[in-house]
Amino acid sequence: MSGAVGHGRTGNLPAETSSFVGRSAERAAVARALAAGRLVTLTGTGGVGKTRLALTAAADVRDRFTDGVWQVDLSVLRSGRLLARTVASAFGVQEHTVRPELDVLAEFLAGHRVLLVLDNCEHLITAVATLASELLAAAPELRILTTSRRRLSVPGEHVLAVEPLPVGPAPNGAGPDQAGDAVRLFTERAAANGCGFRLTEQNVETVRTLCDRLEGIPLALELAAARLRLLSPEQLLTRVEERFRLLAGSGRSGPPHHKTLRGAIGWSHELCTPAERLLWARVSVFNGGFTDSAAQQVCTDAELKADAVRDVLRSLAAKSIVRCEESGGQRRFRLLDTVREYGLDRVRELGEEDVLRERHLTFCLRLARAAEHAWSGPRQLAWGARVGREHDNLRAALEYALVTPGKERAALELAARLWFFWCACGQLREGRDYLERALALNSGPCRDRTRALWVCGMIAGAQVDIPTARARLLLAEQEATEQHDRVGQTFAVQWLGQVAFLEGDWGRAIELLLRARAAHGPKAALNPGPIPCRVTLAAAWLARGRTTEAMAVLDEARGLCEEAGEIWMRAHLDWLLATADRARGRFSAAVSHAEHALWTQYVFHDIVGVTVNLEVLAGLTAAQLQAERAATLLGVADRIRRAYCVKADGAPFLADIRRQAAHTGREFLDEHAFRTAFERGGAMDPAEAVAYALGLPGPPPAPGPTAIAPARALTRREERIAVLVGEGASPAAVAGLLRLSRTEMDSQLAAILGALNLSDPAQLAAWASARPFPDGDAPDASPAAHAT
Repeated sequence: MSGAVGHGRTGNLPAETSSFVGRSAERAAVARALAAGRLVTLTGTGGVGKTRLALTAAADVRDRFTDGVWQVDLSVLRSGRLLARTVASAFGVQEHTVRPELDVLAEFLAGHRVLLVLDNCEHLITAVATLASELLAAAPELRILTTSRRRLSVPGEHVLAVEPLPVGPAPNGAGPDQAGDAVRLFTERAAANGCGFRLTEQNVETVRTLCDRLEGIPLALELAAARLRLLSPEQLLTRVEERFRLLAGSGRSGPPHHKTLRGAIGWSHELCTPAERLLWARVSVFNGGFTDSAAQQVCTDAELKADAVRDVLRSLAAKSIVRCEESGGQRRFRLLDTVREYGLDRVRELGEEDVLRERHLTFCLRLARAAEHAWSGPRQLAWGARVGREHDNLRAALEYALVTPGKERAALELAARLWFFWCACGQLREGRDYLERALALNSGPCRDRTRALWVCGMIAGAQVDIPTARARLLLAEQEATEQHDRVGQTFAVQWLGQVAFLEGDWGRAIELLLRARAAHGPKAALNPGPIPCRVTLAAAWLARGRTTEAMAVLDEARGLCEEAGEIWMRAHLDWLLATADRARGRFSAAVSHAEHALWTQYVFHDIVGVTVNLEVLAGLTAAQLQAERAATLLGVADRIRRAYCVKADGAPFLADIRRQAAHTGREFLDEHAFRTAFERGGAMDPAEAVAYALGLPGPPPAPGPTAIAPARALTRREERIAVLVGEGASPAAVAGLLRLSRTEMDSQLAAILGALNLSDPAQLAAWASARPFPDGDAPDASPAAHAT
């Protein structure tokens, strides 16, 4: 099973970042429970270590699950309606139909031996219980391990209560190996803080008493350990005792250990400076994670200056209030769920929640506007990764706008402006859902509504939901006409042309697309306007057998792409160029175009594009009398269609490509040989298939953020080549653009890979997406930078 294009079978379980493991008896109990039953729930109060136990126990039994161990953190979800989609995303499932998402996920998992770890389920109990029941019924080899503050109450559920770490008796020696798990964790965290702390014979009893007073709760221990930078263990114990004496008479009650944890968090809060307390509260409105620049935009005012935010965040990280991590070459911060809840309580006490939610929404709108504006340029992959890292924040902003009176238009704009993320980054179902909900709240005609209508129609067309696509687009055209909205009219006509193409009405498609091409003004954004319009127009001409007209349009579109540095739609026109070149008998050029398209769509995780290109290459391979290889490629494409629910009976033009490839392959193989090769392809993962199709020595690594330590700086020419290849261009295409021979290109690539300490050209995608944005182009620039 593949988690996404480029992922292997091992799953997505994060590597352990701490030398402390502990809980050996509890881990063994989890392993036994997973062997005896198919649903195991770890329950306990927040901060008690459920997640760490789940992940370490899952790592212990990883070898039992041939299709991997997969973790999904549900703490960032605010709505159960996103649950199936979020779990599916962990496996890389991109839903391209209108089938119920839970059905799609269940079908995907059926027949595979997987351990699914659903972390932080307590706020979505009903939805998680339903999902677990459905998946377990559909996939007999599936096991599910959940963490929650309360049980799911599903038949067959094994519930294990997670207790705090044992403190243990005072050890005879001074080393942490003789202490209980609580003392060991405290010691490790203190040492990691760089304060020079060591467990000695002189302080061991104080530390043991402190851990006992904190009841062995891991989060409380970590917060306390962070204070050893300023306090001795004896001072720390005194402060904790004073705090808990005050809490003893508060009368508050709750689950076991809850009061102690809240006390430890509250004590940490009191020891923060006023600026730290204020920023802690304000950043709690972020969902998932945030950058320091994002915090500057959302959290600052006269009371908290923007130029202080970075220093305050570093201080909060030193105190273990926020976690700091690298993602895509960018430093990001996040709050643990329990700490975030405490911060939200403080925000509400300050009466700032509505103001901060609105600023957060404004931040997301600015990001969407900036990314949409830049999407037709040379940094599409980097922008896609940047927006992807903010996916949880975008969801939170959309949910806020959809339920807050007066923010309906903002929801409409944000959902529509993210069209590139929904379409190019595999989020069709989610984008359509948000658009439909926003449209339902905005019934009065306006330009934002017209835009949302045609974007919704465009997405429905991509899902091959022709009736909905046509209805939305006709309404968009009508409302645009009434408002004299020429831009809205043009887009509605263009995507109605796409609908006609999908139905096989080539003449109608050409008529509408020619109208749209003529109507797009010189300032129209290349995407989703002039380039997709020309790509579909060329496809319609090819479908009618008019290769000359198709080539003229494709050359025009290619010129636009090359001038702008656009690579996403360039891949789509490249597989059309491959089809056109095949019709003209130019097989070598056709293969080159198809390989370039496949490479780019692999980098973009474009499942539909990868599938179509495999079928195009299969047809070219069969026509070159390599029938066995063609059958293998068709088997891969078929497996991807079934696994990722790519509709097989979509546009007649695409169906003809597939049928023609199969027909040509069968001309040169008997049925048994064809079926054997077809099934061999069906056993490949997508990454293996891409490597096979492109002739790579092994599966390319998954594109995405990766820490890269270069051995030397690149020259200007090397950097240009690296950027082009990393952002989706195939080496052959770059060689043609820069007028390099194949030998020269191979030599340049070898030098670049050596300089960057990389082993494969596909790894340049990670390097390119991690490059910092140049000044003035940064998506986290000042609030005014991207206002429209």
